[in-house]
Amino acid sequence: MTTEERFERIEHVTAGLAEQWRKEHEEDRQLWRDTQRQIENTQRQLDLFIAESRASDERLKRRIEELGEEFRAEDARLRETDRRLQERIDSLVSAIGESIAADERMKQRLEELAEEARAEDKRLRESIQEVDRSLKERIESFLRDGRA
Repeated sequence: MTTEERFERIEHVTAGLAEQWRKEHEEDRQLWRDTQRQIENTQRQLDLFIAESRASDERLKRRIEELGEEFRAEDARLRETDRRLQERIDSLVSAIGESIAADERMKQRLEELAEEARAEDKRLRESIQEVDRSLKERIESFLRDGRA
């Protein structure tokens, strides 16, 4: 093989290597562009998720505040009912005392009234407990559903 042939061969190999380098370089650039697009898409999705999460947090916060207000209002109503019930019981107890002194028949009737008052007290207390349980269940349900 002559020197001229060797140079031609070297030029041919060098040209092949240069072409291979250009192809690899273009592939690398395309991979870089694809990676950049994927990063940008991921960032947009992440930004959207963050915005949705914040909006959901705000809705949850408002609903918890609403439930708190409802709970406080219901608590006040139940306290007032309990106060009125206690006044009624006190009044019945006083009436029972007066009745006992006045007449045995009245004594028996007042005892019946006291029993009715105790039954009413028990019923109202159970009602209060049921409302309390119901409110707690609603809050727990909302918190459970709100996180889903």
